Amino acid sequence: MKKLYLTILLCSLFVYAGHSQKTEITDYIQNHLEELKLVSNDADFNILSSATLTNKNYKVYYLQQVVHGYPLTNTHATVVIADGKIKSFKHNFVENVKAKVSHQTASITPVMAANYALNQLDLSNSSNVKVVNYASKKDIKKADVLASDLQAPLEISQNAEGEYVLTYEIIVKSKDHW
Repeated sequence: MKKLYLTILLCSLFVYAGHSQKTEITDYIQNHLEELKLVSNDADFNILSSATLTNKNYKVYYLQQVVHGYPLTNTHATVVIADGKIKSFKHNFVENVKAKVSHQTASITPVMAANYALNQLDLSNSSNVKVVNYASKKDIKKADVLASDLQAPLEISQNAEGEYVLTYEIIVKSKDHW
């Protein structure tokens, strides 16, 4: 019982510490919008990871911008915090990105996206191709993709025309390509 209580207590402390840092970073963004060239609704992000520097007073957080609950590809921020204050905030977040996203729901399924990817990669006639199911982490043979319950995460990406669109992250494996 003591071990369980201690485990729960430690987990609670880690969750609180992470929430505290996210709040601190969000407040910083909101208070420095003009300097950061952002608008208030650009302050949504995920903390991807963090690390303590050699000087233990400094902690670095690595962020990814989030729009409508989806990660925005190719965006990141590096935040350095020391003594409870943000010392550095470097980013390539997209300004006013919510206004630039045209759709908030996917118009195709992961199976359709996988088939499209296979065609675009000119792999539709290759026999040694597999697609990774995100949920199960198992490979699905190309021939079985249509009948599968393929799942893939959604994210927002900038397309060739400069529009921000919902996309599936499809992982394709092929031994005879590239």
